[in-house]
Amino acid sequence: MIMSDDENIDVGLATKAIPKTKKPKMYKVMLLNDDYTPMEFVVHILERYFGTSGSQAYELMMVVHIVQKELLEQLYLLIRLPI
Repeated sequence: MIMSDDENIDVGLATKAIPKTKKPKMYKVMLLNDDYTPMEFVVHILERYFGTSGSQAYELMMVVHIVQKELLEQLYLLIRLPI
């Protein structure tokens, strides 16, 4: 069938609906104070991969260091002392 130029022809694009992407969930990171990882390395990782400044990274590293040390000392006292 041949159509003339003066006929109305509906022309459209075949489109596929693009699903809306959701923002990814943030990772949950646990910092553990151990005897093997140098403090400077922890500060470097916090600066490079988590975008903290040098002073923020150092402060966070020290908080983890002190809090976990105190927690271990408290656990030690709980285990050693009879109830």
